[in-house]
Amino acid sequence: MENQDQRENNSYPVYQNLQAESYSAPSHQNRQSPNGLATASLVMGILAVVMTCCCYGGLIFGGLGILFALLSKGNEPMSGRAKAGLGLSLGGLILTVFMWGLFLFAGISGYGGGFEIGIPEIPQMPEPEFDLPENLVAGLQQFFFGKELFR
Repeated sequence: MENQDQRENNSYPVYQNLQAESYSAPSHQNRQSPNGLATASLVMGILAVVMTCCCYGGLIFGGLGILFALLSKGNEPMSGRAKAGLGLSLGGLILTVFMWGLFLFAGISGYGGGFEIGIPEIPQMPEPEFDLPENLVAGLQQFFFGKELFR
């Protein structure tokens, strides 16, 4: 009923016209410029986590990721990329140290075979315990060392 009365009386609320000028797009001046060191920190952090099980990959990439994250800060607050790179780098470093500790503990305790020091001894073959017939031995000596061979 109310809607019909409003239509008949033409008493709809009047809306103001919104002009395009009232909305301003966010300016590019407010955005932070891309920081190459923060991006490098993120990449190094990802590599540190991926290279955890490799020999020194986690240590190298983790250390570089932390360094790049701290250098990217400058006088400004740390960007999101730098924070993510710092976290991943620390995680990769911690995982690498944990894995190395686990490997060393397993090696020292003898779990999983242990570390072998030196070369194991080679077992000696036993001497054969059979006798050759005398005529066979004499024939072989005559064939290999006899006068008939060198005539």
